[in-house]
Amino acid sequence: MKAGAILVVVMGLSMVSQGYALGGVKAEEIKSFDKKTIELQDGKQLIKSKFEINKYPNISVKKGIPVRWDIEAGQDVLTYCNYRMILRDFQLGVEMGYGTNVVEFTPEKTGNFQYSCWMGMITGTIKVEE
Repeated sequence: MKAGAILVVVMGLSMVSQGYALGGVKAEEIKSFDKKTIELQDGKQLIKSKFEINKYPNISVKKGIPVRWDIEAGQDVLTYCNYRMILRDFQLGVEMGYGTNVVEFTPEKTGNFQYSCWMGMITGTIKVEE
């Protein structure tokens, strides 16, 4: 009986965090953003990231400049959960495949914007600066 009650509590807490991610609750300040791979090319911010199995990359971009985000995904990292990213604040849903995936958007507001897998279990943050 006790084990079942503990399992229900743990599952409930997990569902709350997933609900926050899917509901677009604003992300907290993240200290580690991938800035080394950003370059300006053809008037766009070019960002290159590699997919990890249980983690989405945190990236930092500039407001008002179009973004081209190349995400490299190997066969060993795509799963039923992480293959679809939801970028709610940018009105995007992206299905990932093996190889290079291209995500394009133009950030119009500054701040930290959380994105997640379609299930809300894996999250990342896009930091938009002036």
